[in-house]
Amino acid sequence: MIQEIQNFILKKAKNVLNSIAFYSSVVALSYMVLAIVVRNVEYLEMVKGYKKTLGIDFVNSEENARLILGGLVGGIISLMVFSFSMVMVVINRTMATLSPRVVPGIITKKSHQIVLGYYIGTIVFCLITITGVGEEFDGKAVIPDLGVLIALFSGIGCLVMFVYFIHSISQSIQVDNILNGIYRTTLNGMQKAKEGEKLPESVFKHEKEDEEWVRVYAAQVGYLKKVHTKALCDLLDEHDLKLSVLIRMGDFTVKGFPFVKVNRSLEEDESLQDKIQSSFEFYQEEFTQDHYRFGFRQITEIAVKALSPGINDPGTAVKAIDLLTILFIERLSLFDFTVTKGKEDVPRLFVREPTFGELLYECITPIRKYGREDTLVMATILKLLEDLTIVSINKAKQEEILELEKLAKSVSSEADRYLINQLDRAKINEYLSNIERLLQNQNGNKSFSIQLEVETDD
Repeated sequence: MIQEIQNFILKKAKNVLNSIAFYSSVVALSYMVLAIVVRNVEYLEMVKGYKKTLGIDFVNSEENARLILGGLVGGIISLMVFSFSMVMVVINRTMATLSPRVVPGIITKKSHQIVLGYYIGTIVFCLITITGVGEEFDGKAVIPDLGVLIALFSGIGCLVMFVYFIHSISQSIQVDNILNGIYRTTLNGMQKAKEGEKLPESVFKHEKEDEEWVRVYAAQVGYLKKVHTKALCDLLDEHDLKLSVLIRMGDFTVKGFPFVKVNRSLEEDESLQDKIQSSFEFYQEEFTQDHYRFGFRQITEIAVKALSPGINDPGTAVKAIDLLTILFIERLSLFDFTVTKGKEDVPRLFVREPTFGELLYECITPIRKYGREDTLVMATILKLLEDLTIVSINKAKQEEILELEKLAKSVSSEADRYLINQLDRAKINEYLSNIERLLQNQNGNKSFSIQLEVETDD
């Protein structure tokens, strides 16, 4: 029960932290507290002495104080409305020209939330301060000089924040910045994946041979997005269990689908099954921080969107393919399985990572399909395959080399069908010949050929 509550709290906390209103609310509440504190301490003798020393008595009438505070409220509301409008424009443009899945990363940017919170907080501060204008203190009508001064400085700060916000929002809609951000997050995700215990596929052969492994069926519907690894390993240690996840991160699951298996039956312990189920999160949004697979997907979707007739931006697709090349080279250094050990170094949790071949097919196939009539895009795909083939041969990755060979054949077939211009076909052949030579040297099959037929002048 405690574990389920913890997982529920973590899930809700994630939703709150990824909300556009979180940091905005924190900043606004801070200003509300500041306004209440200033209003209560401003007329203390010690504070009045400091104000007199510093000369904070420039507001000499209630009318001026209300005019200043009211003007600040009206002006900042206008800035806030314009800023929110800019956010909506960015979201709509991003969804139309890039991919809906990159929107969560933009709207949850902390700096944008803080700017909006600063606007709201200043408005709240001014409204609370203006209610204290003309109130009686020791039988006299007083003016909140300190509060007005802080409100003025906050108003000036809002202008500075507005300039920063315009600059930041204009940068955030540039496709190069979005691609670079996704690329860095994805690369960091793979580097973190290297830090855990990794074992080759041979370690998992016992799963196929051991008949005692029992499947557990999913009680939720959706895409597997996160596993609470530490909490799940503690649970497995407590009950002396080993658990293997049958599906990969990002895969879609329906109720009743076998998504994990354990090394003994759990039919008589429904509460333990519920605890295991609650250790997995299924939701729709794709945050690149959750798993590197989502970064691969988002870069691919941006490339495909750029190749659509409405956008027609092959340069963005080429850059996306170049970034994917670096990420795939990094993926070659990862195993297809991740093992997490529990107490006394006992392997407890076995998680299947998306294989190199699966990622390659997921990413390259849609780009190949939508860019099949663009020579530059097809040539860049072949350059990716050539680079990956060289690295795979150097690392003796035989299975990966076979996947690259299959994909090279499919690209060759697609180019043969859709590229008619003889110069384009000759250019594609230059890349195909490089891949062909590498594969022939590796496989020893000299008859292997994937080049296109090119007409020559007699």
